[in-house]
Amino acid sequence: MNQPEAQPETRSIKSAVLWALRRTRGIDKRLLLLVLTTGLVRSLIPLGLALAGRELINAVAAGSLERAWPWLVLSMLLTMVMALMVSVFNFCSQLLKDKLDLEIVSDVLRRVSLLEFALLENRQFQDVLHQVRQSAGLHFSIFINNTIRVASNALIALGFVVIITAIAPVFFLVALPVAVAYLLFNLVLARRGYQEEKANVSKWRWSHYYVRMLTEASSASEIRLLSLGRLCIDRFRELVLDIIGRRKAVLRLQLIGELGFTAILVAVVYYFLWDVVQYALKGRLTIGDLVIFAGAVTQVRTLMQASMSGVGEMRKSLFHISALMSLYDYDLKQEPDGGQVPERRTGRIEVQGVSFTYPGGERPALCDISLSVEPGETLALVGENGTGKSTLVKLLGRLYSPDQGRILVDGLDLRLWRRDALHQRFSFALQYFGRYEASAAENIAFGNWLELGGNPERIERVARETGIHDMLTSLPNGYDTKLGWLFGEYSLSGGQWQQIALARAFCRQDAILVLDEPTAHLDAMTEYHIFQRFSEMARNQTTILISHRFTTVSMADRIAVMEQGRIVELGGHRELLALGGRYARMYNLQASRFMQDPQPGTPA
Repeated sequence: MNQPEAQPETRSIKSAVLWALRRTRGIDKRLLLLVLTTGLVRSLIPLGLALAGRELINAVAAGSLERAWPWLVLSMLLTMVMALMVSVFNFCSQLLKDKLDLEIVSDVLRRVSLLEFALLENRQFQDVLHQVRQSAGLHFSIFINNTIRVASNALIALGFVVIITAIAPVFFLVALPVAVAYLLFNLVLARRGYQEEKANVSKWRWSHYYVRMLTEASSASEIRLLSLGRLCIDRFRELVLDIIGRRKAVLRLQLIGELGFTAILVAVVYYFLWDVVQYALKGRLTIGDLVIFAGAVTQVRTLMQASMSGVGEMRKSLFHISALMSLYDYDLKQEPDGGQVPERRTGRIEVQGVSFTYPGGERPALCDISLSVEPGETLALVGENGTGKSTLVKLLGRLYSPDQGRILVDGLDLRLWRRDALHQRFSFALQYFGRYEASAAENIAFGNWLELGGNPERIERVARETGIHDMLTSLPNGYDTKLGWLFGEYSLSGGQWQQIALARAFCRQDAILVLDEPTAHLDAMTEYHIFQRFSEMARNQTTILISHRFTTVSMADRIAVMEQGRIVELGGHRELLALGGRYARMYNLQASRFMQDPQPGTPA
């Protein structure tokens, strides 16, 4: 599994800025141009208003109406243009933000869906994913808005600085070092804040875990029955209080810096304002000069503070964008798509000397597995938990690839298959099946959405064939009933959900069936009858079955017994019983348990 080479904290600011701007421009070039243009025009208008105001005040002081009214009209026009630019800027900014949110998050989801499956089971990658999921589109918007805001503020401040310098030349020389110091402070603070957030990613994930444990029905029932609610809440509070404590230190540093900067800058501003007042009283400056200077220095102080803070926020956003960039460092499809499809479907599976160890694991999950499944044959895999049965299923679906050996389906190595064709070739009913927040009809159609989506007749036929038609018609709105407890109107029992999952597995005609503990939520009698029906439906279909119930396993053509990642026995049900080995012991142990159960009417 390839890890990304560059880490977010080591990326250059330049690379993150260029990447963010390229991505934004690629999403909507025209909208970005509109935002930049309106932002630029908006930033120049305050300077024009200040100059027009100065001339207007001087004209009024001179008692000249002729000189006053043109500046008044100009001020009115500039104010109208300013209002227009602000409205257009806000409108375009919101549209751009919405587009960024949609496209960035969509692209993140697309990339995650194409990444190697093993990454989803990697804790470090989950930390990266959590960080990206919390801020994927948001920090793009924050970065673009802050860039425009800082650029606008800088342009306005620059214009005012020109005016101030013309009136009091020394002001710029005194204020510049203060501004540079505050800028550096904000950059350091942004890095510190990001590092704290990055250090807290795992803690936030843990806190969200405890929230889910207490609020989701699937876990909350056991939490309540075991009286673990208080423990979960205490652990949640401990995590969040630690996060708050670390964040408080950064906020305290920010408060001290802002107060110190404000105090110094206010002192500088009013020191020079006092000088200008004295010059005005001596007649060396006009009333207009005094008014524009007072307004300009106040604006510059506010703009400098806002700009410095904005630069810090930009730096913080860039750190988050760097985290998003790290997601793009992971290679898509670690192994290339073979791009091939077998000339004909035989239904034969060959596993040749396959060994596999999970990434980061020390003990092999599969060791030199070799077996074949003939066309139309049902092969059952049995063994204790952790013997490699489900791992073999994951390799068949190419969620992982073998470390050694190869698997052939229809005579073609899985590595050479075109991925979408391979996934269409199989039909899976997994141990941990999906309970989709959708209609009952859609829950079935998801098994072959390309053919069954929007085809109620085909969906009903599958439901009838798999024996769940009556169950679905008894729902409040029949096949259209929205299932699930998050958004739906009706929640099924575990067994009913599993029957729908089994129906999904039979939506693809002539597919190779892989049934991994597909009836764990069903009682033994229901499971037996379901498999009798399915054995008729799956006739001539190659099937791999995993189950711990030997009444079901015995219906398979052949049975492979697995132990510590190896196949230790292989044969038919009667053959393995006669062998008297591992399978016979497991079968007899389960049979004896049923034989010892009390009969109806006898005391337990």
